[in-house]
Amino acid sequence: MVTLSQHARIRLQQRGIPPEAVALIFYFGTVTHCNQGLSFFLRRETYRRLEYLFAGSAEAVPEDIARALCYLMGYTAEAYPTLHIRFRKLLRHKGAKLLDLYFVMGSDGIILTAAYRRGNVHRRG
Repeated sequence: MVTLSQHARIRLQQRGIPPEAVALIFYFGTVTHCNQGLSFFLRRETYRRLEYLFAGSAEAVPEDIARALCYLMGYTAEAYPTLHIRFRKLLRHKGAKLLDLYFVMGSDGIILTAAYRRGNVHRRG
């Protein structure tokens, strides 16, 4: 289950970022090191895979992915069909805006903040 700091909870609410987006980015996203810990975000190829994965029925999603997403959201595996609909709606409504979303996790495993990127991203490496 993903743990949020009080600051992160406030930022998610202020910026209209649903918890489903955090779960998708945590599970499918790319991780890089940053000053405060780890930064999680989606790459375009991953976003396209998510669109394909959630376009079909809940039964088409591999069981290990369904269970992991349920765990991250704090639900039992039986709740996955409902979560699948929520993930599909998220991808439909937020769309490519998810590509600008990132969050930072501290070394203690708690998400510190979440935001939408502005401008170009310069990555070392």
